Amino acid sequence: MDMEGETNKQQSDQHVQEDKSKEETESSITDMKEETNKQQSDQSLSTKNGENKTKSGPAETEEPENKHQEENNHHDQKSDNNPIQSSSGDMKEETNKQQSDQPAETEEAENRHQEEKHVQEDKSKEETESSINDMKEETNKQQSDQPAETEEAENRHQEEKHVQEDKSKEETESSINDMKEETNKQQSDQPAETEEAENRHQEEKHVQEDKSKEETESSINDMKEETNKQQSDHLTQMESYYKELKKKDSTIKKIKKELKSLKDRLAQDMAVSIKTGDTESMNDPVSKTRLTEMYDSLKLEKWTGIKDLLKSNKTSPEFTRALVQKTFKEAAEEMIRKKQQIEETFGSTQSSGGQGNQKVEGYRKLAVHNLQLALYHSNKDLLKSPFPKYEGEKAEDVMVNLRCLTSECYWLGCLIALNNPPLQPDWETQHYMKNSWDIFPQRLKDCDK
Repeated sequence: MDMEGETNKQQSDQHVQEDKSKEETESSITDMKEETNKQQSDQSLSTKNGENKTKSGPAETEEPENKHQEENNHHDQKSDNNPIQSSSGDMKEETNKQQSDQPAETEEAENRHQEEKHVQEDKSKEETESSINDMKEETNKQQSDQPAETEEAENRHQEEKHVQEDKSKEETESSINDMKEETNKQQSDQPAETEEAENRHQEEKHVQEDKSKEETESSINDMKEETNKQQSDHLTQMESYYKELKKKDSTIKKIKKELKSLKDRLAQDMAVSIKTGDTESMNDPVSKTRLTEMYDSLKLEKWTGIKDLLKSNKTSPEFTRALVQKTFKEAAEEMIRKKQQIEETFGSTQSSGGQGNQKVEGYRKLAVHNLQLALYHSNKDLLKSPFPKYEGEKAEDVMVNLRCLTSECYWLGCLIALNNPPLQPDWETQHYMKNSWDIFPQRLKDCDK
């Protein structure tokens, strides 16, 4: 890229030099034309006094000729550097030859012209311009009067000029080609040291890359080791934590097992103490309080719905009252038989005393309580309750409603009969009016064994 830039720069300088050479050539041609016009005007003046000018001419024109010769030498040097300027030099040589062949009268006219020139320099600029314009008009007139031979010479001169320009272009192109060849040669003739330096640079680059890779791999390995170490430490901590949790879990299970065993022992003793005394558990679904609540629910809620159905079917309230009393009585009698069977199983404990017999009595009462719980969780419809045949109006509908009523009464009658002490509705304090549906007593009461 540097060689191409240098070549382009040299080409640009070459074009500038050619343009400059063309301008100088045109300037020299213009000067020659002015000089020729001047000499022609001087020839017209020298015709009158030719002989006197011949005697004094050689000594006085010596200086202008030397000056003119120096200018020719200067133009010759420029023409050596530029082929286009060589044509102008040839024209100058031809002019000088014409000047040397002029008679002595021309030299004397030249001297007088120099003197007039110094005089005219002192005049004002306006006179100078007027003189120049007159000279231009005279020159144009003389050029129009030149013979055909002058035009042919001019044409020939133009052809030579074009030939010279073509030659200059060819030389310029040749110079450019030579420069390109020289550049290519310089590139091909690079010393072996350059290749060696390039190879050394490549080796250093590879060494640097290998070193960078090693450092990167070393850094990655260090990071991996650090990560593995952290993971190992974390796993160790997790294992320690899980071992501690496992140990705590084992301790908790052991404590739970001991607590369960303690609860089981205490539950047995507590159940016995509860059933042998007057205390009751709040969580017991068949406690005296809960049984009272269930009786109130039967009397105030369930009986109200059944009563309306019985009234619509024109059922007798006396028949219904007798049926309810009979159902509670038979439930109590059936539970008395169940308790007697349990007592027979455990044997009599009234005649013997001691702590062991007290426990037996407690477990006997607990068995009764468990029977009570079993009945509480049983299906009411599966219990065998007494039910007389009804033969009144709408017998089927009445029997369905009475069956629902007797199931509720028999189930609740069994539960209150198994309470400690047993309970029953207070039938004795209930006062009935004729055709009254107020069947159930207001409260439950304790009954004798």
